[in-house]
Amino acid sequence: MAQVHTILDEPPDAGSLYAAARAPITATNDDGIPYSFEVTDVDSDARFEGKVSALANPFAVQLSWSLLLTGDALGAGFYVRGKIYRNNAGNLELIAEAVATQSDAAAPIQFGGGAKIVTLNYVCAQGVSCTGDSDAGTDAGAGADAGAGADAGADAGADGGPDAGLSNDAGSDGGGSEADAGDGAGSDGGVDAGPDAGPDAGIAYRPAMPRRIAAGNNVTCAFNSDGGAYCWGSNNFTALGYGDAGSDQSSPGTVVDTTGTGQLGDVLAIAAGNHGCARRDAGTLVCWGRGTYGELGIDAGSSRSSPVTVLNESSTGSLLGVVAFETGDNHTCAIVSGGGVRCWGWGTGGVLGENQAGPDRFTPVVVVSEDGGGELMNAVSIALGSFHTCVVQDGGTALCWGDNSSGQCGNLAPGSGLQFPSVVQNISGIAVVAGGYRHTCALIADGGAVYCFGQGTQGQIGHGYFLDTAIPTAVVGLSNAITVTAGSAHSCALIADGTVRCWGANANGELGDGMFDGGDKMNTPVTVVWDAGDPLSGVVGITAGANHTCAELDAGGFVCWGINSSGQCGIGNTASPQRHPFPVVGFP
Repeated sequence: MAQVHTILDEPPDAGSLYAAARAPITATNDDGIPYSFEVTDVDSDARFEGKVSALANPFAVQLSWSLLLTGDALGAGFYVRGKIYRNNAGNLELIAEAVATQSDAAAPIQFGGGAKIVTLNYVCAQGVSCTGDSDAGTDAGAGADAGAGADAGADAGADGGPDAGLSNDAGSDGGGSEADAGDGAGSDGGVDAGPDAGPDAGIAYRPAMPRRIAAGNNVTCAFNSDGGAYCWGSNNFTALGYGDAGSDQSSPGTVVDTTGTGQLGDVLAIAAGNHGCARRDAGTLVCWGRGTYGELGIDAGSSRSSPVTVLNESSTGSLLGVVAFETGDNHTCAIVSGGGVRCWGWGTGGVLGENQAGPDRFTPVVVVSEDGGGELMNAVSIALGSFHTCVVQDGGTALCWGDNSSGQCGNLAPGSGLQFPSVVQNISGIAVVAGGYRHTCALIADGGAVYCFGQGTQGQIGHGYFLDTAIPTAVVGLSNAITVTAGSAHSCALIADGTVRCWGANANGELGDGMFDGGDKMNTPVTVVWDAGDPLSGVVGITAGANHTCAELDAGGFVCWGINSSGQCGIGNTASPQRHPFPVVGFP
């Protein structure tokens, strides 16, 4: 009989899961073992991802997990991945690195090494006890069934793909921004699994939007562990959400609530740009800033300095069930429960996906399917470029619509705008997409390669040339990427080892390699480095604005680089450009 260690004694309910999405829960279980439980992403259909860690002599546990919540109960289809260490006089010795899957909600997920079994009680059905001893045997070790062996690897790979609810968020836009479901937005599926495991280990790929920060057109926004929203940079169009038409801000300032008095709270995902938006834990969406084209979704073409709640298609109430969203230059789109897509704002060129070239829409409209008829469904990730829109469906297929003048919709034939979704050609198994001004990048789940297409005159395609291409083309020398983001004319990828590589325009230092010379551009990836020349590392999320880039660090806090003329790097001044990462100051 093997020793069984139960990290959590009681499975969480819906309330505790949503609470953990805003701030980690720390407690001690009945065995006197302290643990930390954190939700890092909330995907479509209430799929949660997160991490749990515990230190108990003689074992230390570091795990990440995924589960499905149905109503107030746990549904089927869980997976867990992580590492178990032996604590030997303060030295942690790795004894098992494993991935385990479980489709039966009434049974615990267990894996371990030797005589050690780790039981994750919180993935059991409500009211089912998962405590007690269990036989270790070979199946409980780091062998084929419970460890990183063939069966566990295959199961983890499948669960770690798009069907596992990798992300409901997407990349940046050229001059727009990006946002995802839960980072909250964060927006990152399996944010803690990346640096410890490559794609072959069944990691969950992160969306191009990090959990708590989003860069847009001269604006950056983020939210803290309490769910409070903050923005900095240009206040043109009242895009900072401060409740007034004040001046630019070079350090984080408070976004007001819908009354214009307190702080906007309960935020799980955020976007920045000429207009900003935030998803709240009730599944509603609020927006602020420029609304000239209806991008705020309030049935009126006017700008707002304070957040307003996005209406539903019939303007009879709030848009509900939002699980992912993103903002473009002049339009906004969201994935709702069930995988349907809604868009509103600027309608020229078919960017709203309703099978017509316009007009502007002040409230959400339903995006049609790829045949131009029924409703598009099964979307799990979304990306908005300046004037085009893309989604990834749960089978790993990407579809794009809107402006296709440079081939950014990936249909192999650049031309006029596409008025309904068109399948991106020549690539499959896509985990996430990111949209720039006139280019798009896609992350392939298996192996972490990145393919880009569209405008390439600044090197933003990364294929070694300064040329456009309507054919999805692999970024040169890039693998093991776990998320991708796109700015106006540059692109960046987060690598599984926690470093960042960027390519494209660098006139404003947006590549972060220190090589700005007034007109530098790179058509292959370069590594983002600190001022001293050491690679930026320990990164858990990235986001690209029009001409600046930001990253979230595992150690806490954010760094930004690139253009800073409006204070969008958040470093307390407007010295510009910033050629290397610099910490954001004063973020609470």
